[in-house]
Amino acid sequence: MKKSELYNFIDKYSGVALLVDEHSVVIYHNNNIFNYQWYDDPIVGCNISNLFLNNSKNIGPLAYAQALNCLEKDRICWLTQEAIFNTEYYENVLYTTIRIIVKVESKEYLLLLIDEASE
Repeated sequence: MKKSELYNFIDKYSGVALLVDEHSVVIYHNNNIFNYQWYDDPIVGCNISNLFLNNSKNIGPLAYAQALNCLEKDRICWLTQEAIFNTEYYENVLYTTIRIIVKVESKEYLLLLIDEASE
């Protein structure tokens, strides 16, 4: 897959889409991340794991435990090289999350797709 094709997919994705390297550093994301009010500024170059953990500490112990669970799912996705679909809570909102390992120009990335779950 070409990087431009992947970036185009991310830009057009209706939910939040993040492209993350093996060190949890955000390589690219769409603007929908701002609609969910998680972040006010672009987070390219930031460690998404640290951002989630730090934000969840301010919310409370349950949110922190949920953020740790998300990190574990990221690790499992990298280890198994399989897509993982699940639901996760963040700030008491249920989200559907898809994690997929994609290979772009001989390098692997984690593509994280997040949508608010329908009731």
